[in-house]
Amino acid sequence: MCIWVRNTIISFPDSKDRSVDRLELTPSESFLLLDIEKKDGKTLMKYSLVNLLYKRTLSSEVRDVTEGTVFKKVVKKTYVSKCSIS
Repeated sequence: MCIWVRNTIISFPDSKDRSVDRLELTPSESFLLLDIEKKDGKTLMKYSLVNLLYKRTLSSEVRDVTEGTVFKKVVKKTYVSKCSIS
């Protein structure tokens, strides 16, 4: 018998021998496994991006950018880049 609990599969071959096998899943992989039929790619990409930002693999920066040729307006754009190792 196997039980899925937050990134961990706990398998019980018999009542005397209990073992725990831990899976190293990303948040998007865990989210996908909760209900594979109802997940969309946009949400999975969002979770992957947030995970990479949290791990400091990627960094983000918000800049004010002027757009338009005749009617110029300033908008905020978020740029994502690879984190520099310091």
